[in-house]
Amino acid sequence: MEAVRVLVVEDNSVVADAVAEGLRDQGMAVDIAYDGPSGLEKVVVNTDDVVVLDRDLPELHGDKLCRQIVGREG
Repeated sequence: MEAVRVLVVEDNSVVADAVAEGLRDQGMAVDIAYDGPSGLEKVVVNTDDVVVLDRDLPELHGDKLCRQIVGREG
């Protein structure tokens, strides 16, 4: 069984790293993006099962990033 792939998009590196560490401790494969554009790039390249998304991101707001992620589906 493959590990669940999680993308954490959070501009506060302390928070992002702590969330990622906790998820990895539970056996999940975790990638981190520290801003909206990096998050979008990772969504395009990777096939994540879950995205943990901060709404208040620099450069590309989390709400807009969420709409772009959802728009890629289908």
